[in-house]
Amino acid sequence: MQDSSQTLSAAFKANYASSAASVARRKAFYALRFGSSSDTLGTAAVNAMVRGTDEMAVIRGGFWYDQFGSVTCPSPEFMSADAIGGVATAFRDAILQYCS
Repeated sequence: MQDSSQTLSAAFKANYASSAASVARRKAFYALRFGSSSDTLGTAAVNAMVRGTDEMAVIRGGFWYDQFGSVTCPSPEFMSADAIGGVATAFRDAILQYCS
């Protein structure tokens, strides 16, 4: 929780002033956002790729096309469940490593 009188730049400096502070901040985010659950994190990754509101689908589609738009890199909606699961697992594992 940040002090509302603290500037954003001061908060960044405090949270990322050292390697230990940075790891602590990432762990706090993981605990707050995902309940420290790797299963919740993995589900969130899948949801970000293929589920959500119509607005989310438009945003995701625009991002995907901008970043990867090619016939050799289909959008997640056209990927197999195994491929989506593999990407979600890789994302989850990267975040868990980043938070340790």
